[in-house]
Amino acid sequence: FTQAIVGLATGRLGRAPTVTPLTTAEYPTPASRPANSQLNCDKLERTFDVGMRSWREALVPVVDEILANQLAQS
Repeated sequence: FTQAIVGLATGRLGRAPTVTPLTTAEYPTPASRPANSQLNCDKLERTFDVGMRSWREALVPVVDEILANQLAQS
């Protein structure tokens, strides 16, 4: 997931953003998280007859918005 975000950001910024890797165990949260928390949308799609777009496709406008906000604040 991080590699996809960095790839999109690099293409838009012309440089790679700095990323400091850490494991889920190293990230402080009040709730414990499973190693794989992938969301299964099968029931939602069957019940409401909708299709979810891929996370890669949905990631593009999110990264664009974050970068636009960062540039606006600079």
